Amino acid sequence: MANIKVMIDPGRSPYEQNGGTGGYFEHKGMWLLSNYLAKELQACGFKAKLTRQQNEVVSLWERGRRAAEWGADVFISEHSASSGNGKKRCVEAYYSIARPKDLSLANFLTAATAKVMNNHDLGGKTKTAICNPKADFYTVIQSAQTGGVAHAILMSNGFHDNPEDEEFLLRDENLRKIAEAQAKAIAVYFGIN
Repeated sequence: MANIKVMIDPGRSPYEQNGGTGGYFEHKGMWLLSNYLAKELQACGFKAKLTRQQNEVVSLWERGRRAAEWGADVFISEHSASSGNGKKRCVEAYYSIARPKDLSLANFLTAATAKVMNNHDLGGKTKTAICNPKADFYTVIQSAQTGGVAHAILMSNGFHDNPEDEEFLLRDENLRKIAEAQAKAIAVYFGIN
């Protein structure tokens, strides 16, 4: 178990002002969540590392490449989403079209997160690139899996333009609960009690 490496990618750079109307910013929330998840995983015996430093700007392709270079078994890019109208409220995860078995890991993560958030669970799904149906839409997933990372997941931890989700994500204790739930889900997936 101690040999399982999880690379966590805090979605959005600190210079992208992607957020809700109540003061939440994705780069701040997902930075905190990613750090809490790393600590929870380490407490479970995993090796965990982040793709970047707090104020470091790293390209999407480089994030997945860093996971592969480190020898990560799992790559998780943590995000909150925006629907544009504030009405969508759910948890979902994307995995590589080249790794169909990752549906189960994606479903473990969304179920655990949705339960904590009292949110709708849309589970795992894939999305192909617009101009290449044989490639993943999300660059971080594509770069991680082509680099040899066995499991690559992009988490959408609710919709920050939804007032209910934003209020939840603004609370530090809730981000800690999501991290704990996701760490347990990963442990269960790998058969660790």
